[in-house]
Amino acid sequence: MGTAFVAAVAQNRSKRRDSALHQQKNRASLRKAIEYFAAVTFACSITYAAFIFHFTLSAVCCIYLLMVVLAALHWGILEATAASLAAFIFLDYFFMEPLFSLQVDGAENWIALGAFEFVGLVVSTLSARLRQQVRIATQERNNVTRLYELSRCVLLLNRRDPPGRQIAHFLQRA
Repeated sequence: MGTAFVAAVAQNRSKRRDSALHQQKNRASLRKAIEYFAAVTFACSITYAAFIFHFTLSAVCCIYLLMVVLAALHWGILEATAASLAAFIFLDYFFMEPLFSLQVDGAENWIALGAFEFVGLVVSTLSARLRQQVRIATQERNNVTRLYELSRCVLLLNRRDPPGRQIAHFLQRA
């Protein structure tokens, strides 16, 4: 009976762990979907404001580029790609001749799409590198802090007790 109980407890733990991983994946997927939606909604808002206030083509392009940069910095390359594609479609439909059509026959349309994608790629790559460097620097700072605390504890060892046990105790705490 004891082994059956242990097996049941282990199986229950495994199910809970699998359930937690499944929930975590669902949350990550939902978060990504919200980020895509936010990027496209941001492009829609910019388009609406620019169309209502009759912005020039160059002003709209600059605003869209800024939007792609912000999406790349904040979310990453995939969300920046969604924002740049939305910007490209809205730019072509609302601001380039012929208006209210999705004809992509001019070179300026393809140049705009290429510029949006290039900016998104470069900015997201640079921001990913920066985030990685921040993670590494934080980890190194934490390691140096732990090493400093351990060295202080070693200096304060009780000379009457054996040092091996004291150092092992300090390492467990650190």
